[in-house]
Amino acid sequence: MGPGTWRAQLAHASRWQWFLKLAFLAFFVIATNDVLGRRSLPGYALFGLAWAVSVASLLHVAVFGGRVARLLWTVAIVTSTFVCTTFQAIQQAPLTYADQNVLIQNVAFAGMVMEFYRPFLSGPVLFGLIGIAAINMPPYARPADGRRTPAERLGALGLQLSPVLVTMAVLYLKHGDGTNGFAVQHRTLAFLGVEGIERLREGAPPERREVTMPHSGTRPLKNIIVVMDESIRGDLLDINVEGGVPTGLKGRPDVINFGVMSSIANCSHETNVAFRYGIGRHDYLRQLATNPSMWAYAKRAGYDTFYFDAQRTGGQTQNGMDPREVSEIDHFVQLSADVRAQDRDWKIATALRSALDQDAGAKPMFAYVNKA
Repeated sequence: MGPGTWRAQLAHASRWQWFLKLAFLAFFVIATNDVLGRRSLPGYALFGLAWAVSVASLLHVAVFGGRVARLLWTVAIVTSTFVCTTFQAIQQAPLTYADQNVLIQNVAFAGMVMEFYRPFLSGPVLFGLIGIAAINMPPYARPADGRRTPAERLGALGLQLSPVLVTMAVLYLKHGDGTNGFAVQHRTLAFLGVEGIERLREGAPPERREVTMPHSGTRPLKNIIVVMDESIRGDLLDINVEGGVPTGLKGRPDVINFGVMSSIANCSHETNVAFRYGIGRHDYLRQLATNPSMWAYAKRAGYDTFYFDAQRTGGQTQNGMDPREVSEIDHFVQLSADVRAQDRDWKIATALRSALDQDAGAKPMFAYVNKA
């Protein structure tokens, strides 16, 4: 299939068709990449290369891509653009590799997040519709006989993948950073590629250790209840600042206030799992993979273990909880899916109170409450 066949087909398109298609493509790219001038990558040549291959790839998909390739790339490009522009609209910051990992860990709450941030979605949805139209509207070229040679297919795939591969290379060179200002049309695809490679490189997880700390046989506390709250600002509460939000805890002699402290991480997933496995500052990834859980310690100390989850339903887990950890929990308590979000904490508190009343005088209780 010679290049003349391609040019002859493209010549049939009118100037208005070309103008509309290229205008839509340009708007789709320019309107969704408003962080172009705030990049952090010092290498201008590499930055220019990333943008050049992104534009070339998008044009190739839109003009020379086959029907199946156009459909697949439309889904991938528009989805990547939607994720990046929505995140930018909400957070007022570009999506990074670390941010996307957090989003993947919390994908179970996507519906709740979309409902809460609905006003921010109109722009990204509009950009997505424009992108769909721009990529799939004519003119586009096909071989006269409808077939592409293997060399043409391989070359097309290489060009279409090139922005993803370049962005992945930058992520490795910059240790997960350096992509601010890169085209959002391919950014999340590169993040997924790196994440997939890293998971393959991790291999089998190391064996988790058993509890070796000896127990004295006495328990200073009959029941231990840990309440893991969500999105709390300690510097806004009346126990830490004058005139703060009333808590009912100020001045009580039975309350020990440890003051304002930092969370382990700026995300529920990392904070919860690090807390449950007692992660320290040094070698924390190895500790996360090998430390015994707090459930294991509680069971060794003779406690009946309870997990009260006000967030998930139907036995679903979150925040890094795996089947082994679930097996260490004696009583796994969740609410039904029809309980309203604003009622979930009250319902779980009632369930905790009921368990305490029923367990009075029986086996000591260790309970972990995950609030909504």
